[in-house]
Amino acid sequence: MLSDTVKEDDKANRSDAILKRKFYQYLLPAMLTIAAFSLSEFVDSMIVANLLGSGAMAVVQLGSPVMLICAALYVLIGNGGSTLYSIYRGRRDDDSAGGMFGLSVLCSAAAGTVLAAAGLVFFKPIFSLLCTNEELKEEFGGYLFVLLFSIPFLVTIMSLVSFLAPGGAPGLATAVNIAANVVNIVMDAVYIGVFGMGVVGAAWATLTGYLVGGAVLIYAFASKKADIRVRRPRRADRRLLREMIKTGSPFSASQLGFALKFTLCNSLAQLYGAKPGIVALSLCMQSLSIVSVFLGAVVEASSPLVGMLYGENDRRGVKLLMRRAMLLQFALSGACVLFFELAPAVFAGMYGITDPAELMPAVRALRIFSLMYLIRGAYMVFMKYLQIIGKRVYSLVIGLADGFMLTVPISLLLCPLAGIDGLWWSFPLTSLTVTAVCIPLNLFIAKRSGGRFRGVFLEREPDGELVLDITTGYSDREITDASENVRKVCGERGAGERASMLAALLVEETALYLRGHGSANGCTDIMVRVREDSIVLDIRSIGELSDPNISNEADISENIAVLRGMAKSIENNYIMGMNSIRVELGRE
Repeated sequence: MLSDTVKEDDKANRSDAILKRKFYQYLLPAMLTIAAFSLSEFVDSMIVANLLGSGAMAVVQLGSPVMLICAALYVLIGNGGSTLYSIYRGRRDDDSAGGMFGLSVLCSAAAGTVLAAAGLVFFKPIFSLLCTNEELKEEFGGYLFVLLFSIPFLVTIMSLVSFLAPGGAPGLATAVNIAANVVNIVMDAVYIGVFGMGVVGAAWATLTGYLVGGAVLIYAFASKKADIRVRRPRRADRRLLREMIKTGSPFSASQLGFALKFTLCNSLAQLYGAKPGIVALSLCMQSLSIVSVFLGAVVEASSPLVGMLYGENDRRGVKLLMRRAMLLQFALSGACVLFFELAPAVFAGMYGITDPAELMPAVRALRIFSLMYLIRGAYMVFMKYLQIIGKRVYSLVIGLADGFMLTVPISLLLCPLAGIDGLWWSFPLTSLTVTAVCIPLNLFIAKRSGGRFRGVFLEREPDGELVLDITTGYSDREITDASENVRKVCGERGAGERASMLAALLVEETALYLRGHGSANGCTDIMVRVREDSIVLDIRSIGELSDPNISNEADISENIAVLRGMAKSIENNYIMGMNSIRVELGRE
């Protein structure tokens, strides 16, 4: 007899072949999307610095809290909404998925407008808070005004872009961001170099870019290139709104914390380092943009897939995908740290920082600051996982700690003792502290969970109904072996002989059917759950849209046509480019 859960043996030889392939299909567009956004900041700063000098780059840095507050808002709506959208699609709850998208459209437009209006009404106190350096005040005023005016467009567009990946169109998200940021870069040169608008031109270039990106986004939705479920919000959707806020709040809190943190950091850099201090901080922030290309891509590529798998109750799939994401982020983060430690002057030179009075402090700052990347990526990936599995308070606390709860007091403590170096050291010390607390806490949670979780990353145990969890190739021999395995385990779990044979035959015929709709070297994930009154088969593959419920004599084998009438239900969902077929049979 099998135990209550699937063990790590021949009955659970599930691989991550399908999920790995899909993950990497999402990874490159996600990386290009974030790269377009970060490259725009990177090139934007380079253009500003090289055309107008390092002082203009410092002006851009002083405006970063405004952009981070915008990011907090569109992460709250876009990240929270799209994560839940993925989960609802995995649960086959298209009504809730459509309501979540409609709600996100409404909330992003309204919230962005309110935030911009508040910023313009309280312009003077915000200006005084962000800029205390007399040399920079004249240029900063115009730059800040344009940033505040841009908020509604930025929040709405970036919130809705988050839904393209779970809609099966990560490439369109890349197209929106590339269009927005290429236009931004081009208009930087036009507004600053041709029209002589100074640093204010950089802000207008950003707005122009996102207006173009918005046009591409409208085309993506209108042409139905993405598989997005849509319905109008209802009063009853207040439940969805609460869930969206709870789910999006951890990463939003991290962004908001960054806004508060860098407002303080700007002040400390000006206080303890004068203009070279703010230039050094600006360089460190540019390094964060570069690392975000890789780390953000891992998070954005894995999260819609993990959300879908969680919605389907595919716990082993979640574990396999999370392990791959975690290992990849360690490799990418380590490579970035190595570059910043070995070639900080090269990186600084890209921004026109060559004056020894500014270069030396900037190089020292970057070498200390970049140490945080060694471990920060791990708990950022883990935060997303916590959001998905419902541990939102825990995820929120990590976001707050990473945002400002630790960095602010550490920097305030160290700066009087170590000068501006205390500001740089506060970042790796924050990452080290978060990690040092999370590891023992996770082990404690796993120990007290009664077997629901295990390990440092709180991996979920397989559910008790799951008796078979395998991946099979498309050769006749592999399909036949999988079918026999299904018949055997169903019988061992007490299913009747007829039901066991029916389940085995259906798996065999469905695999052959899917083979005709995918690549010759493809494979199929098969999960079998034996319940008190039924057998449930979940069969997943990558390929073109196919539905065994559709009558087509040229496409449906005679066996599937017969089995279709014998099954309680055969349901197919095409989610993120994968056919997810669920079959329910009687147990006897």
